[in-house]
Amino acid sequence: MKDVLISREDRPKQSKKDRGVVLDKTVVITAPDWVQDGLAQLSEKLKSASFNIDGKLIPLNNPITLRELSAIARNESSNTTGVIKYKLYQGLDKETIIAIRDLVKHTVIVGQGKVTHTGGYGAPLKALGKKKEYNAYICDLPGMQFQHPDNTGRHVLIPLEGSLSKGLLDDLIFTNTVGEKKATTEQAKKDKERYIPGTFHGQEVLFDKQAYHAFIAKDFVLAALALQENAKINKQEINFKFLKYGAGFFAEGLEGVAKTQLVRNLTQGIEQGLKSLLKLSHSERSQIKRIELPFFANPSNDVETVDALARIEKLCKSRQIEFSAKAIDALEAEKIQQYVTATTNCSDPHAPTGNEMNHGSVDAAIAENIEGKLNHFNAALNTAMQSKFTPVPIIASQCNKAVIPSNGVWEHLQNNWHRYAMFSLGTLSVLGVCLALAAPISTMIVAPLVFGTIATAGTILYDKMADNKNDIKRSDNVADGSKDSTDRIDLATQSPPSIVFNHHTKKYKLDLTQPQTKGFELSKKKSKLH
Repeated sequence: MKDVLISREDRPKQSKKDRGVVLDKTVVITAPDWVQDGLAQLSEKLKSASFNIDGKLIPLNNPITLRELSAIARNESSNTTGVIKYKLYQGLDKETIIAIRDLVKHTVIVGQGKVTHTGGYGAPLKALGKKKEYNAYICDLPGMQFQHPDNTGRHVLIPLEGSLSKGLLDDLIFTNTVGEKKATTEQAKKDKERYIPGTFHGQEVLFDKQAYHAFIAKDFVLAALALQENAKINKQEINFKFLKYGAGFFAEGLEGVAKTQLVRNLTQGIEQGLKSLLKLSHSERSQIKRIELPFFANPSNDVETVDALARIEKLCKSRQIEFSAKAIDALEAEKIQQYVTATTNCSDPHAPTGNEMNHGSVDAAIAENIEGKLNHFNAALNTAMQSKFTPVPIIASQCNKAVIPSNGVWEHLQNNWHRYAMFSLGTLSVLGVCLALAAPISTMIVAPLVFGTIATAGTILYDKMADNKNDIKRSDNVADGSKDSTDRIDLATQSPPSIVFNHHTKKYKLDLTQPQTKGFELSKKKSKLH
């Protein structure tokens, strides 16, 4: 393979001091443990690669590290369009370059910085003054981006005709985030609840809500775990601010229902992430005492978004975690005396933290309002940056199905064949003995087979009805600590608009489009499913 040269652009808007090397080993880049497989695959393509930084050619490790991944992926001085500058990667094919940018989206960088200002984007710039400056945790989180056809947003889209751009690691990323293979166009067309229509740069697509929820949920959990670890080391309790990301500039290029429902699905993805986080042991989330979702409730009046926020608030309260969804600046702290501010930063996989190097976006404003402009978050400059892999569970969104789906009859029979074999054998034996005493030979052979088959089929049907009933009992009541002993569903913890279930061999559907605060008996509000 020929030599590969990966270049880094200078950041002319920053002073030489701002661009200087900063060694800060307290800054940690964290990724799910499966990202190691992605690094290994990329390393095969980068065996003879070097990184051009400040005129020096630095060979990359094999396998490359998380810090090196961030340095070579986020090597543009600024990027507000999503267009990848392929010329910075001499000797690499397009699929590998896309994969480099795809994989860095699944990392977060966590460290501390001194807050000197607030506002500047969407609010007046306000200097705190030396006496009011304070340290805050920043979690640099690349969002899902739809601005260009080669961006990460394509992972949750399925084209109705033609194809989308593809990177080297598309299958690895999707299966490890969503927990299944990406559907084909024909498969997606059959599920109108999970897949909603939209256009992506003029191309008609189906937007996979369940996959999008999983990507968002993974981001939420990864950010929470990374901030939790830092706060625990420093014995600090934090106010976890998860910003509304990927729904502004990054959503450009996406249109239709997929675009209009993006914030709704973003909020529901966070709900899925919170449920997963709360299933961890208390020691794994002990420092998170407050959760904020700034600007999620304002100016949105979408009923499903509002309902999801209400369910999130109830989940938090059930675990003694404070909650807020006020329109408040990313670095502004309501309870600074009680908790340390810990905010996510809406960054991208193209440029280092700060992007525009002005107050032109939330990402840029956060960097501008921190002493040193978060230069220590730049992986190319901070060679002391630490790396960590952490297990992040695959968070399967239930999308429009609030109960755990039962297996089909065939799968059920495969899993329980031994029970039915013993039952059938016993039935045949008893009937055979009885008939042998008072029936001709033909009856002795045929009758046990008929009765045995009927009995076995009846048992399977009974078991399947019991499974469906138990599925309803096992719904998300566990996530919010509910211990209701009756057949009830706590609607305050459910994200989908309806529940499908079996009752006396018939299918029914519960309409959940209206906000609920308490569970209700299954015998109420039933309507036949057609």
